[in-house]
Amino acid sequence: MSEQTKSYGAQLSADLAASEQARRTLLEKSGRLTSRARFEALFDEGSYTEIAAFVGGSAAGDADRLLCAYGAVNGECVYAFSQEISEGDAAFTTAGAKKLSALYDLAEKRPAPIVGFFDAAGASLAEGLPMMAALSEVIARRAEYSATAPQIALIAGPCGASLAGFAAGFDLVILEENNGELFVTAPSVVKEACKVEGHAKAALAAKAGQVHLTVKGEEALIAAAKDALSYLPENDEESAPLFETADDANRATVAFDKIPTADAAVEDIFDAASIFELSAAYAPSAKTGFATLAGVPCAFVATDGEALGRNELVKIIRFVKLCDRFELPLITLVNAPAFCACDEGDAGMADLVARLSETYADCDIPMITLITGKAYGPIISQFASKALGADFVYATPSASISLLAPDSAVAFSESDSLKGLDNPIAGRAALIESYLTEKTSPVFAARAGLVDDILAPSEVRARLAFAVNMLTEA
Repeated sequence: MSEQTKSYGAQLSADLAASEQARRTLLEKSGRLTSRARFEALFDEGSYTEIAAFVGGSAAGDADRLLCAYGAVNGECVYAFSQEISEGDAAFTTAGAKKLSALYDLAEKRPAPIVGFFDAAGASLAEGLPMMAALSEVIARRAEYSATAPQIALIAGPCGASLAGFAAGFDLVILEENNGELFVTAPSVVKEACKVEGHAKAALAAKAGQVHLTVKGEEALIAAAKDALSYLPENDEESAPLFETADDANRATVAFDKIPTADAAVEDIFDAASIFELSAAYAPSAKTGFATLAGVPCAFVATDGEALGRNELVKIIRFVKLCDRFELPLITLVNAPAFCACDEGDAGMADLVARLSETYADCDIPMITLITGKAYGPIISQFASKALGADFVYATPSASISLLAPDSAVAFSESDSLKGLDNPIAGRAALIESYLTEKTSPVFAARAGLVDDILAPSEVRARLAFAVNMLTEA
């Protein structure tokens, strides 16, 4: 190597280091990280390599501010890209699109998860329609890759217009609460036209189901991404890695002597400190997330005793499709008396109920259903039943399973008896209690072939762990 080449290389490295340090100082005030600082925090120490590092500029300090890299996270291959707002508004450019295309080209050759940091208000106005064509190509690449490996979007700053549609298509979307914003229409326009403020901020985005998780600070944002990756396989050909756990698979469960809340049921069944809940603020009566059971990564859906409305169904459908793409064993805990009558009257429910049953029926993953509380009428036939592909359907002794809800059954079958009572209210309550006792026992569902077994309350975890182990050959 000539002295001139060495000198040029040294100068290039010095320029890169100076540019990086200047941007870190600038961003430190707002709690943001530079792209390279994000990569250093995301990837295992010393493991990442940039891709197309100088595309978009003539020197290290002025290249396009969307950076791409690959490396190891928790010892597994991961790709990442990061927008950085320190340069103007860090608008998305054709150079950035070229880098992302190179990243997806590499990922298709060696499939692995992709983590994207979004921190730009929109696309480059200066580049006009050619840039939009380039962005459309990238959006198509993301869609094509969606069945190959997990993709996680980290909203670290503003993410607007077409970029919001790009980010929202990722499997998981995690938003940083201090600087992150997710919007298609600019907040100022929404405020003026609709008299709504804060729709792009964390609280409303989470409540509307636009993001799966919100956290404070970029360090927490990166930690959440690494946690999520630990539950997911590298790609659609692999299984998620097993966890080490000290929690005894045969530990006695204590929540099922009565009908438990969804939170209590999930906490009691799965390994200690392993629960990673998603979309908690959206349709909260339906819980979704990842957890481990005797060290096996699983997914769970748990309903909390309320009627299931449109938002609950949308949440469950989206999540079950994610589980199916990446072959995560799915445990569904059913405690729902009906589909929501109010949503039925306002907007109709038949389309989503059909999509719910089709989603479960289309799954090719291990599926176990446990009825922990109420399951009446359409809930039995349309939600995680054996006919829809569940490998096992269990119930606890507290489960209440019936063709009709008890109050409806009494109204239909005992109308004549009710007319002759001196105290119809007390009489109706007594008839409902009698119906619950005599006709909704899970024993009748087991005799009809709807339930495989009725689990002793203390053995729920052990039986589910055995079933998951058998179905996954873990």
